[in-house]
Amino acid sequence: MSQHVSVTNSKCPLCQGSDTVKVNGHRAMCHRCSKSYDIYCFCKACQLERLKSAEADASCRPARCALRAVLLSEECITDPSSPAKGCPFFRACPKCNTLVTHNGRICPNVTCPGCSTLFCFRCIRQMYCRGVGCTIVDNSRSLEALGL
Repeated sequence: MSQHVSVTNSKCPLCQGSDTVKVNGHRAMCHRCSKSYDIYCFCKACQLERLKSAEADASCRPARCALRAVLLSEECITDPSSPAKGCPFFRACPKCNTLVTHNGRICPNVTCPGCSTLFCFRCIRQMYCRGVGCTIVDNSRSLEALGL
């Protein structure tokens, strides 16, 4: 009996293809990449390569996997009146890595509830920023700082 359960809508982190199959838990296998890599499995949540054996854990370490998945999410702030429009919905504080979202009011700056650091939600710099000439960045710097 095959261990494949159902086709997922997850894209493969290597080839960005959607020819993936759920194996178990969050683990999925990419058919296209498996032709080149023996069998290529990855976590649908955090997009990291996973062990291919049936005995391997079905998912990653829960806290790190969930944090990486949130920071990789393509969900963005869409409110046209928000100074954080176009930013990822969640950010990690540049000082303590607490997850923060923008309140949608007045300016792009937020104060971390974990360490009280003021930072710009758009460019993630630890300073008061008015958003003028400020570029929206993705969460790659946060992921790198967290070792994720």
